[in-house]
Amino acid sequence: GNKPSLYLIEEQKLQSSPDYFLEGVHSKTFSKQGIVVEEITASSATHFNESKTTLMTTPVIKRANGGILSTASGATGTINDKSSNYRLDGDASVKRFDSDNQFVEINAHTIIYDDTSQLITGKQNASLRNPQISTLSESLTYHITNQTILLEGDVVSKYEPSKK
Repeated sequence: GNKPSLYLIEEQKLQSSPDYFLEGVHSKTFSKQGIVVEEITASSATHFNESKTTLMTTPVIKRANGGILSTASGATGTINDKSSNYRLDGDASVKRFDSDNQFVEINAHTIIYDDTSQLITGKQNASLRNPQISTLSESLTYHITNQTILLEGDVVSKYEPSKK
């Protein structure tokens, strides 16, 4: 007689498939003291268990750490599950405020945050701005810990001394 066909998905394809999809994402992470230390919103999120990454559309990542508040956003983004690292693409931005309300803002087509090395890298039409300086370059790397900047390609800067 007629036997139904059995279609099996290749194991490799199944392993690289997302394990969940979310829409209208709003996630908060709390410290042991109950204080919000990270808040993520996105239009959608797709998680891949094999690579331990989450791909997002229109992500906004807000973090609080030792008196520093940061907000990062982009058209799309990828967050690594095993670290605090992320990559944002398409009109990406990171703005960091300290307890004195001083800020540093980085904009670029692509922004990569590496938590281990404490680096923010902006690629393609990168800019860095704070109350005293405005800098444009092809790419830049901002070292968070010692607050130094490495600028590469067609650098244009404007500096205004602080008014005291």
